[in-house]
Amino acid sequence: LLGFLREQMSSIVPVRVPIVLNGGDFYTDGKGIGYISTRTVLSNGGNWEDIKFILKEYFGVENCIILKCLPDDIILLYIDIFFIFLQ
Repeated sequence: LLGFLREQMSSIVPVRVPIVLNGGDFYTDGKGIGYISTRTVLSNGGNWEDIKFILKEYFGVENCIILKCLPDDIILLYIDIFFIFLQ
């Protein structure tokens, strides 16, 4: 089994996504819906169409929802602490 895994791992080519996704700034339900923070969109140039294209091409996201900042101008840092999907 270890030999098989080593062989499989040696053929994996890493891919660098052309946007910065800090930990917790992007979340997906695994079925084509993605959630991203406003901060992430702005830190990557603010062009929403480009972000949507990249998320679709690299992660298969068909529908992406931008989560706005919380009231009182608190920056939304980690969206993954606010919800979890239940099956």
